[in-house]
Amino acid sequence: ASHVLEHMLFPDAQLVLRESFRVLAPGGVARFVVPDLRAIVMEYIGQGTVADNHGEIPMLTGADRFSSRFLNASTKRQDGSPLYRLYTAMPNFHIHKWMYDGESLKRHMEQAGFTQVAVRGLNESAIEGIEAIEDPIRVAGGNGVCVEGIKPTW
Repeated sequence: ASHVLEHMLFPDAQLVLRESFRVLAPGGVARFVVPDLRAIVMEYIGQGTVADNHGEIPMLTGADRFSSRFLNASTKRQDGSPLYRLYTAMPNFHIHKWMYDGESLKRHMEQAGFTQVAVRGLNESAIEGIEAIEDPIRVAGGNGVCVEGIKPTW
C-alpha cells in the first residue's frame, strides 16, 4: 500500500494493519509506504529538502512547506471538473490524518503481528518484481518511507 495509511484516522490505520496481517498468507510480505514525517521535520528545521513533485513548494517558507506536506494541502486552487473540485474541497477525503516515520510504522506493524519488520529503500524489497510497481516519486527524496514485514509461518 502506498500513501494510504496517512489518510486514515489512527485507529482505522491500526485496523488496516491488523487486517492485512490476518489475510496475508503465512510467509507473505506486507509493504507500506507513507510520507516520511522525519524527512518533513528535517526539512522544516533546515536540515534537508524533500523532493518536490508538485512544482509549488520551493517558493514557500519553511512553515508553509511543512503545513503543505503535513496536511497534503495544495497552495493552488484546483481546476478541473466540478466533481474533482468538490472532491478536493472536502478536506476529510484528501488530508493526512496521521503521520509516520520509519520507526513508528515499524512499531505499529510489529504490534499488528508482523515479524522481521524493517525500513526499506526504494525497490529494496523481499517482494519479487517490486520495481515494476513502486513509483519512485512516492519514495525518493524524502517523499516516502517504506516499511516491510512478514507474516510468520508458525
